[in-house]
Amino acid sequence: MTAQSSGSVPPGWYPDPAEPSVTRYWDGEGWRVETPAEPEPPVVVAPPVPAAYQGPQAQAPYSHIGPPGSVKRPVNWPADWPFPPPGRVTPFGRSLATPGRRIAARLLDVAILTVITVALNAWFVVLWWREALPWFNTMTAEAEAGRSPWEVEQPDRMVWLLYAMLLVTTLAWFAYEVPSTANTGRTLGKRIMRIQVIPIEGEGQLTMGRAFRRWNPMGTSFLLFSCCGPFAFVIPVLDVIFIATDRYLHQALHDRSAQTYVVNDPPRVPDSKKEELQP
Repeated sequence: MTAQSSGSVPPGWYPDPAEPSVTRYWDGEGWRVETPAEPEPPVVVAPPVPAAYQGPQAQAPYSHIGPPGSVKRPVNWPADWPFPPPGRVTPFGRSLATPGRRIAARLLDVAILTVITVALNAWFVVLWWREALPWFNTMTAEAEAGRSPWEVEQPDRMVWLLYAMLLVTTLAWFAYEVPSTANTGRTLGKRIMRIQVIPIEGEGQLTMGRAFRRWNPMGTSFLLFSCCGPFAFVIPVLDVIFIATDRYLHQALHDRSAQTYVVNDPPRVPDSKKEELQP
């Protein structure tokens, strides 16, 4: 600003005529040296992030109630757990699967495995029927002639085909159940029923050896069908009975053999909580 016009310009911040890129204060008579301070950027407060949904809290550890020795400690009870428990047993915060849910999962697995084994054994069934049909016809003719049909000798190939189908079914059962139990603790039936096999020492993968020990009582009994007939199913029946009679841990014979529990899956996150967790 020139001296002639300086009296008509009110005090304020103006571009410096000598250095237009700089703003200086004009006090009505002259320029001051200071420049305006840079405004501080506004403080932006981020909105609070909702905590991750943790689901229902696990039950507190058990404490001993009742007089010691009032109830006999089961042989499969963990040594570091007080007995008897005051409520439901929840290993590592997971509720135990009910016998009904476990049986439903087993029936689903049996149905799935039946479809698989029928497909695998289809050709053996055709071969067996070709051997069996003449044998049945001969037995019928002997019975009509008044002779004993049971004296007709059964073809050896027919017997070996039965053994082959039994072996294929057992191997298919092993391949269906053991690797999936070792890797995830779940077969397809258990996934549908939302239950899982876990080791008694904590959540984690089972080894193939433990998964095999868990399958073995039932798999072996199935192989015995070739020599023992229906009596081979006594072991699976006892296995189911053990689940119902073990009031605390719901362990079957194969659970005790492999040292495992069967627990329910953690509860699903509600949709309302999922919306809160979305950014």
